[in-house]
Amino acid sequence: GRGPRSLASAISRRAAAKDRDTATRWDRATTDIDRILEVASFHAAAGGPSYTGLDTGRLARLDMTPLLTVDRAVLVGVAAGDHHGTAWTIGLRGVAANVEPRPAAATLCRIVIPLATEPAP
Repeated sequence: GRGPRSLASAISRRAAAKDRDTATRWDRATTDIDRILEVASFHAAAGGPSYTGLDTGRLARLDMTPLLTVDRAVLVGVAAGDHHGTAWTIGLRGVAANVEPRPAAATLCRIVIPLATEPAP
């Protein structure tokens, strides 16, 4: 085996096939909010504009890649229960997509944990 996958490989859904790595191309027309947030959360780690073909733009504040270089772990998950977050409306440059606007079904949680530099006793 090749050992653990890198974050970039995980986000770009890169897989080894024989002697080559293949990555799933970013679909700029996707309406999958979970996938959009996954890539936006670690946009720079995924390869940034070279992977998505998109400028970082307004979603830059969601990119947690810089937190990974300073001895921190980032946990990302979805809150259970009746916690509802921001409603999203999907569209492409002002043109409505074939997706009905809907309130968020869940709230995305991002937890940053500092890592110890010394082993615990």
